[in-house]
Parts: sequence; C-alpha cells; structure tokens
Amino acid sequence: MRALALFTVRGFSQDGIFLLCADGIVVEGNTAIDNAEYGIFPSHVAGGRVAGNHASGANDTGIYIGQSRDVRVEGNVAQANVSGFEVENSSGVTVRHNLATGNTAGFLSFTLPGLDIHVNEANTIEDNVSVFNNKKNTCTDLADSVCLVPAGTGILALAVDGNVIRRNVVAGNGSFGIALSDFCSAEQVPDDVCKTLDIDPLPDGNRIVDNVVLRNGLKPDPRLPAGLNADLVWTGAGSGNCWSRNLAGTVSPVRPLPVCP
Repeated sequence: MRALALFTVRGFSQDGIFLLCADGIVVEGNTAIDNAEYGIFPSHVAGGRVAGNHASGANDTGIYIGQSRDVRVEGNVAQANVSGFEVENSSGVTVRHNLATGNTAGFLSFTLPGLDIHVNEANTIEDNVSVFNNKKNTCTDLADSVCLVPAGTGILALAVDGNVIRRNVVAGNGSFGIALSDFCSAEQVPDDVCKTLDIDPLPDGNRIVDNVVLRNGLKPDPRLPAGLNADLVWTGAGSGNCWSRNLAGTVSPVRPLPVCP
C-alpha cells in the first residue's frame, strides 16, 4: 500500500501529487493548490482510494485517475480547475460523494487514443454534485483533449463503455448537464482518421439514471456546436445506451432517449 496523507502541495510546475505503477494506494486528506497541470494524479495504479482531498487551480485536472483499475474516489472537493475530476482509460473506478464547482468541467470520463490502455469501461459516477462549472478553459497543452472541453460542462462521458452515471445533482453549468458522446464528433476527427484509431470511438452500454439535471445549457461556451446546450445531451452514436428516471428540463438534440430495461 502506498499512502499519502495530510500534505499541502502548492505551486508546482507540473503535478502536485503523482503516483505511478502502485498497488493499493491511499491518497487522503491532502490539499493541492495552483499546480500547473494536475493536482492529484495516480496513473497505472491498481486498487485503493483517493478520499477527502481538496484540489484547486489546476490547468488540467484537479483529481485524475488514468490507466488504472479498481480505485475509489470519494468525498473530495475540486474547484477552480479546468477539469474537476477525470477518469481516463480505466476500469472499475467508482467516483462518489464528491463536489465539483467553479471548474471548466465538473466530471469527465474519457477513452482516448494512443495510451497503454485502450478502454474505459465499467466505471461508476454516482451521488456527486456538479454545479456552476463555468470557468474559462485555461488548459495550455493544446494536444490535450481537456483543452477542447467547453466551459460549462457538468458531466461528460466520451467513448466510454458500460459506465453508470446515477444519482448525481448537476445544475447551473452553462453548456450542458450530462453529455454522452462519441470520440470523433467531440474531437472533430475526420472519418478516415477515425477508422485508424486504437480505441473504439463509440460509447456503448452506458446507463444514465436517477440524476437531477436542471438549469444547464443556458449560457453555452461559444465553441460548443449549436444545439448541444441542454440538461441531457447525446450525439446519437453507440449502442445499448439508456436513460431512465432523470429529472431534467431539456434534451438535445431533441429525441426520445432510449429507456433502460
């Protein structure tokens, strides 16, 4: 077990807390402030928890889990980052009871190409609060997908499989509340290039249920394609995705969303 607890890390030129290739991590009760890239950054880890931390001022992600499995992210606060929380190319990660506010984006779950792990699957984002994430995107690495995320993002799931997004409160985000997208639409990747990616660019088998998603999309980022500002957004790509029992005011593009069995 690798434990890091009760540290304050401030003003580093890259990451505040970085863990690589560790098992059974514990990152608990730390404060990461104004670190240039990531606040808390476990990568290639197996098992453990990231709990009770506070991350702010990162130009990428406050609390990130990448290319990892079976990690719990619980009871953290992320504010004034570009991305509050991100799960990237990981599996079996549970993100629950966290607060994201004042970021560019509250919660991201992404599958990205060119990494060691080629899937994002069986992750759960539940019982979180994602509100008023309308900060200008200050990401500086233009090759990073986070730089493309529009201000006003509540929860964005990109090319993920078998993710569950449930019982979250998502409100006051200017672009959209909860969005499910394929990779190539979001990244504006041409069809011929999309066919060569080392990931499946489509989202499949995701469940978005029992969320409260209200008053989002009222002041969208100018970079957001027209018509995608709403409480619930789906690009229409992928199979086996479903929505049920969400309290939401608007859906875009307007269509009946598939209901969960």
